[in-house]
Amino acid sequence: MKAKDPTWKGQKKKYSREDKHSREVYRDLGVPVERYQMNDRKNDLRVERITTLDGRIIYEKQEPLSEHHSHGDAKAKSADTQE
Repeated sequence: MKAKDPTWKGQKKKYSREDKHSREVYRDLGVPVERYQMNDRKNDLRVERITTLDGRIIYEKQEPLSEHHSHGDAKAKSADTQE
């Protein structure tokens, strides 16, 4: 789910909040899990939670979104790939 807040004065092309829910197999344990990620740009918050289908929390982390660097598409390109 993505939400726009008309009062938020952040970047125009980005949503103020994104919620992602997915089901997948947790590689370390080989069990099905539910993954929840929330990025709240307006409140500078990132939450990630992985739980088993019976509700047991495997991983949970809350951090300021501004401190979440070097992940995904935003990674800096290495010197040998830049022209």
